[in-house]
Amino acid sequence: MRLLSVRLIVSLILGITMVSLFSTYYEVRREKRGLRNDLERRAEVLGESLSEMSSLSSTKDRLRSSSVSLSGLAAENTWPELQSSTRSWNRLPNPRS
Repeated sequence: MRLLSVRLIVSLILGITMVSLFSTYYEVRREKRGLRNDLERRAEVLGESLSEMSSLSSTKDRLRSSSVSLSGLAAENTWPELQSSTRSWNRLPNPRS
């Protein structure tokens, strides 16, 4: 009888641990996906505002010989893989190539 209760306790502990690990894993994945989507939206808004600011400053400073034109904004991590970008950046060639 004692062996049955020990096995039951161990199996309950393992079962609860496995359920906890799996739920935590899926919660982290969902949160990461939400943060990535939020970053993408913010990068798009920032890129559009920088593009508008650039176009406004270039119309004011027509006397300058070189003007800055932003075609998009991208965010990368330490590896050369794209994390988030504005829509127009996706159509451009890879700047690291």
